[in-house]
Amino acid sequence: MSELLVNTLPALTWHRLGMNQSRLTLLDPNGGVWLDADVPEALTSADRAAVPALESGMGEAFSAALKEAPLFVISAPADTQCGRAAVLRYTCQEATAQRSRLYIRAEENAEFSVIVVLKGERDARGQFALGMTLDAQKGSRISLYFANLLPDGMDMAADLAGNCAENAEIVLTRLDLGSKQQHMGAAIDLAGADSRFTAELAYHARSGQALDMNYVVRHRGKRTESLITVSGVLEEAARKCFRGTIDFLNGCAGSKGTETEQVLLMGEDLVNQTIPLILCAEEDVEGNHGASIGQLDEKVLFYMASRGIGEERAKAIMARSRIELALNAFPDERVRGEIEAFLAAMEEV
Repeated sequence: MSELLVNTLPALTWHRLGMNQSRLTLLDPNGGVWLDADVPEALTSADRAAVPALESGMGEAFSAALKEAPLFVISAPADTQCGRAAVLRYTCQEATAQRSRLYIRAEENAEFSVIVVLKGERDARGQFALGMTLDAQKGSRISLYFANLLPDGMDMAADLAGNCAENAEIVLTRLDLGSKQQHMGAAIDLAGADSRFTAELAYHARSGQALDMNYVVRHRGKRTESLITVSGVLEEAARKCFRGTIDFLNGCAGSKGTETEQVLLMGEDLVNQTIPLILCAEEDVEGNHGASIGQLDEKVLFYMASRGIGEERAKAIMARSRIELALNAFPDERVRGEIEAFLAAMEEV
């Protein structure tokens, strides 16, 4: 077991706010995670490869701790256009603490999707830590879909390091629903000219769940673009800290970055922390950020009541609307069904 400082802001703010970084207790691995990989023939998979050392969202200490963890690799040869997504299901069993790594690489002009689903047996207890590296070469596009459906007894830490070469793109769709304690981070280097990063992030935290997030986009190449959209729900004693940084580095003239977050607060004893950050070392750039935080509108509840929809059902509908866009983006019907079943089980509790 080790204590790590993770999710550190690239530029520190007032220490008294307690948002500069977070602490993670990383448990020693003891096995107990099963990986089911369904990879299309157009892609290649392996259990080892030379993974580039990229700066990650959760930080160097976390990356070093996972250095010896089992590695799974998915890669696409040049000019590959794969219509069916690769689906990776990590299932945690019983009492377990496990670490794993995933490396996804797209050669020039390749385009494909990968879906990662974290699941667990109902009585699973422990922690799952996952380190992901995405490497998009010139003209390529990697679409990553990530769903955390772990039970409350499994804590989760998931990190992402990404690199985009010239005219390459990484698209991230992430849906965080499970785990009592969640740490997540992502750092994307837009190294090549005209490269792009788009993220659609959604979460629903309830019953004391805690989320700690750190997303960083570094604009290095000219005319690079980033768009981070976050939509979430905090319900009944949930806690969340979101750090979002757009970093315009010297030489990235003509680049644009936008970051927005919408948070719906439902219940009591909630803690919501949001820190949007724009760093700028280049003049000819455009950066935008904003956050919308609020409770359910009484007029909306009244309107629904007039249509025969009770307050609890109305709240469930409004909460569901905040994550619907991310859910519907998953390009696999079976995975969408798994997410729907998890949501249904949540609503029954």
